[in-house]
Amino acid sequence: GGYYAQYNQLTSDVRWQGSSLGSGATANVITYNGTTAVVPNYNTAAPAANISWEKTPQMNLGLDASFLRDRFALNLDYYIKDSREIIFSVPVPITSGYSLAQNNFVDIRNRGVEITLNTNNLSNRSKFRWRTTFNVAFNKNFVTKLPAGNRDFVFGPPWLQRTLTIGQPLYAFLAWRVPGVYSTIDDVPVDPLTGQRIRWESSNNFFGAGDGMKMDVNGDYNITALDKVNMGDPQTRVYGGLINNLTYKGFSLSILTSFVSGRKLWNGYLSDKLNGASRGQFTDWGPISGPAAEFNGLNFWHAPGDVAGLPSLFAPSVDNWHIAQSLFIEDASFVRIKNVNIGYMLPDKIAHKLKLKSIRIYSVMDNLKVFYNATVPDPELVSPDGYTNGNDYPLPKKFTFGLDIQL
Repeated sequence: GGYYAQYNQLTSDVRWQGSSLGSGATANVITYNGTTAVVPNYNTAAPAANISWEKTPQMNLGLDASFLRDRFALNLDYYIKDSREIIFSVPVPITSGYSLAQNNFVDIRNRGVEITLNTNNLSNRSKFRWRTTFNVAFNKNFVTKLPAGNRDFVFGPPWLQRTLTIGQPLYAFLAWRVPGVYSTIDDVPVDPLTGQRIRWESSNNFFGAGDGMKMDVNGDYNITALDKVNMGDPQTRVYGGLINNLTYKGFSLSILTSFVSGRKLWNGYLSDKLNGASRGQFTDWGPISGPAAEFNGLNFWHAPGDVAGLPSLFAPSVDNWHIAQSLFIEDASFVRIKNVNIGYMLPDKIAHKLKLKSIRIYSVMDNLKVFYNATVPDPELVSPDGYTNGNDYPLPKKFTFGLDIQL
């Protein structure tokens, strides 16, 4: 590789598995006619000389109150948290040599209220004790500054495009709205000027029976990126938890439940599975998992007249499984029974006979059950931008049994 590298163009760094430039040089040296050269890496975002640290100013107003001799305690916290000078990559003209530029382009604000309520639900004279802690937060996330005079911009690859808009949440999903599936070919819109059915991205692939109803927003009978609309975002609106502690004599029970509401996810788990299944069912069986996937419970179109929830599995000419569709944007809300702790404290006389202070038998169960509507393994395991491919390590169920002895 050493001799060849002397005449390599500046656009290449002659790296490959096990390569060498000779004389102990690494394979990362770029040369032109034997002279070491330094060139920009145009595969990454253009750097900025004036880039600075991000800033996070925050304002809080709080209120604490108690009622009925402290049986009820309330805490309110109103907050405004700004994230300023966020480092972000934005599209730039291709004539610059780069496709993206990176700098302190974006400001966002999180504004909301956190509420915590602690209650002693029964009289202090009761042998049965029941205490509850409930906390809930209402959060609003929105963009407050963008580059180029606060103009909207679209970023991300064509199959996972997102938008940033002043006053709107971060990472809004840009996708085609698909309200259903064409049951018959007569249901497909026809361009009155050409007599042709609605088509896919200016190609000769026309929509037909069994295809998804991608909405033609601009009315040109041609489904393109211009027909994508805002389909939600991954920002949580409401989240919180509930803890109940119950005790009676030596018995104790504690249950922790958490919840999240008001956010969306982008379901790459289902899209990838369907994309694989709609390809060569025989040639792709090994490298593509889709043909071997399990599809029970999914309502596919099979024949003209079917009223289906999903397009035909074997009609990919109009890219029915493109992830940028409302078919794959789902509610990511959930309620999780996160922890259950059950215990029994043996009577003191038994512990004292054994010359011990106390003996407690207990069992702890973690991540016992999660309730949700999304078609992913776990809606909690979603990246901050809302995407999930279902390959995240799942939150395991754990069962612990123990004996606590105080000497």
